[in-house]
Amino acid sequence: MNKDIEEKGSRVNSIELPKILQVPEKLYPMIADINDYRYFLLSGGRGSGKTHGIARLILHMCEHSHIRVFCGREVQNTIDESVYTVFRDLIGEHNLNFEVFANKITHKKTKSSIRFKGFREQGMFNVKGLEGVSVLWIDEAQAITKSTLDVIIPTIRKEKAKVFFSMNRYLKNDAVYEQFSTRKDCLNIKINYMDNPFCSEALRVEAAVCKAKDDGDYEHIWLGEPLVAADDYLFTGAELEATPKVEFLQDKSAYGERILAADIARYGEDINVAIVLEQCGPEHWKELYIEKWAKKDLMETTGRIIDIKSRYKPSITVIDGDGLGAGVVDRLKEIKIDVIEFRGGFPCENDLDKAQFMNEKTRAYYKIKEMFQLGRLRIEHPLIIKDLENIRFEYHSKGIKRIMAKEKMKQKYNIKSPDYSDALMMAISEIHNIYKAIDNQRSKQPQYAITDYDIDGPIIKTRNPAYAITD
Repeated sequence: MNKDIEEKGSRVNSIELPKILQVPEKLYPMIADINDYRYFLLSGGRGSGKTHGIARLILHMCEHSHIRVFCGREVQNTIDESVYTVFRDLIGEHNLNFEVFANKITHKKTKSSIRFKGFREQGMFNVKGLEGVSVLWIDEAQAITKSTLDVIIPTIRKEKAKVFFSMNRYLKNDAVYEQFSTRKDCLNIKINYMDNPFCSEALRVEAAVCKAKDDGDYEHIWLGEPLVAADDYLFTGAELEATPKVEFLQDKSAYGERILAADIARYGEDINVAIVLEQCGPEHWKELYIEKWAKKDLMETTGRIIDIKSRYKPSITVIDGDGLGAGVVDRLKEIKIDVIEFRGGFPCENDLDKAQFMNEKTRAYYKIKEMFQLGRLRIEHPLIIKDLENIRFEYHSKGIKRIMAKEKMKQKYNIKSPDYSDALMMAISEIHNIYKAIDNQRSKQPQYAITDYDIDGPIIKTRNPAYAITD
């Protein structure tokens, strides 16, 4: 527990708390500083006491003032799927002055009410009744999507309203954690079963059994760590965390080839993204430059690409040839600017790739993954990494892999178009052509090899082997 949490906890510890507020010490700041924050994010694994802690605080608030509480999840088919039973059991255990109905709970004296709902019903948002809420508690918050947050949060309009999130993180970029964990008006507490003195011995035994069987399951279920990777995510959290820290020890001045790639917006919410990669070693590359702009007409987009080419002088320029990008490619070729048209849906060129990957887009994304694993690619821009976190793959017939179409990812997971990572993918797709060009250039130049020595030094003869010392 850090010093700040200790100091806040001591303020609560210095007074005698009512029994209903007997919570793990790590949650004391939630009570002591209730008026200092609007949002409260409690994350952690099973047996941590976070759910009981929030429920106890809400019941205490209901006893002392008239408030309206809503408890919700992304989807709630029945009342039993909510935190209703937690409230009901606490009320019975402490003999509190509440009346428990089939679908709501009210305080007999203050008339405070606690209601329960799912935010999505039959695929539609349901925010009816949220506008006058004093307290909103979102349980299982790891399942809440960004689109749901974008609808719900603006409906909580009361000046002193409080919003509680309880979650066992699923992925590194869970929408709630990503949006609220670093906000100044959010108290962020991570708590696990070892921080909870009220955790039963039976649960502690289960945690020990789980740890002995599978460290990954233990870290996620009991320590609240996000999964390293879900089954259909292409990149692991470890790979994406490592890439900004990659260091290249080679002499960069011996390299310096560059590739410019541009992903051209096709839909209203998409953006145009251009990326420049630079070679830093024999097979080592880094992100050098990123530029984005809102959807513009063909001439302005063409002009921007020409400007970037003039400034960074790439050896290869590749443009998305699908949709509106085709018009940009045509215009650039019309004015005699060398450009490669990328068609991600086309089959791979060689038989080995065809046996593994459905199309060129999939091959290029898997090349990114390979370069991450080998420590040959440094990407620092957070929006590229954020896009890469969302890339999913699936299997086609005969075990051939395919990157999930962006339209399908949008519909199934409510993910925005990965414009940044698609630009990176297109740049990576042309690295092999850089290597071909280098090899061709070497084969045409006089190359040298030491063949013998005499009294004055080595005798050097020119030749053209496949690989030779060139300087």
